[in-house]
Parts: sequence; structure tokens; C-alpha cells
Amino acid sequence: MRKQKWFCFLFIITLISALLPQVLQAQETDSFTLNGTVQNVDGTVAGAGYSVVTENQRVKSGWLTEPKADTRADGTFTVSFLDIFGPNRTKVGDQLVITITEVASGKIKGKKTYTVTASDVENFETSVVVMLSGITTAFSPAEVLADGQATSSITVTIQDEGELVIDDTVSLSVAEGQIGDVANNGDGTYSALHGSIHSR
Repeated sequence: MRKQKWFCFLFIITLISALLPQVLQAQETDSFTLNGTVQNVDGTVAGAGYSVVTENQRVKSGWLTEPKADTRADGTFTVSFLDIFGPNRTKVGDQLVITITEVASGKIKGKKTYTVTASDVENFETSVVVMLSGITTAFSPAEVLADGQATSSITVTIQDEGELVIDDTVSLSVAEGQIGDVANNGDGTYSALHGSIHSR
């Protein structure tokens, strides 16, 4: 009976020893690729002319190749965190800060923090979209009758370094007609009504 207990105990230890490396391996990788797309605030691709620097907040240096690149004509980029022969690993939960800089001006135009998931590590890669700073204005409807009564709803979206600005104060003005009070919608958008003038 005692021999059977020892056999079971040794079997469990052997099983744990065999499975533990696989569990740990599923939580980290020595080769991780980040495929990204840089977009303007209106959703169109930003195109070429931007440099991309990505930093793992847990392991900020020591990678085999620097995780940075330039955007292509279609706004895409690819960076990798490689350290096949070294100790650095990309792990589940790592925070990757992606900074987009306009090459011509040297100014930061977008920033995003991405958290690595278990699925990312399992697939050795992930895809992200980084939005640039900017302001868009939309009118609904786009055209109104100049009868002095028709109105159009104006929606302004503001992003700063890729983050929606939810606590700004916005003032709007128009060459013709009247603008009502601007309301903060709390989601990075601000809205107001534009009243038409009466045509003569």
C-alpha cells in the first residue's frame, strides 16, 4: 500500500514538472509582433510620414531589435519584441505604449497603451489601431433651407494623442446663422444646434 502511495506521489510530481513549463510558456513569449494602423481622427488612414516607437513598460530595453518603425503608405506599421537568446520576454498583462510622431514636425501626434492578452501571447502577435490627434465636425443634416427656421445639429469630436477629450470647453461660431449652447456629451463629442438665416 505504501509503495502505491509513493508511486502516485511520484507520478503527480512528474506530471506537474512536465506541465509547468508549458503553462509558463503560454504566459510569455520571446518573439512578439505588433501590427498596427495609424488613422486620422475621421477614420481615414494617416499614410506615410510618421515614426512609431513602442515601449514595453516592464522591459524598456535590451531587445534584439528596437521595437520601432515608420508608417507605410497605407498607414500600417510592424514592430517586434525579439530576444530569442536572451532573458527578455513579452508576458500576459504587459503594457505596450505606442507613440506616433510626425516626422516633418517632430511632434507627437498620437499615443496608445495596449495590454497584452493571453491570446496575443499564444498567437505571437496582435493588431492595434492608433488614432491621431485632431478635431472633426459633422453636420446633420448637411444642408438646410435658408428659411430662418430650419436647424442643423453640429457634432464636434476632439482627440488628443489618440485619446478622446471628454473634459474640454468648446466654443463654436459661424459666419451666418446662430449657434446654440454647446453641450459636452461626455464621450469626446460636443454638440450644438445651428439655426439658419432667412434668405432675402
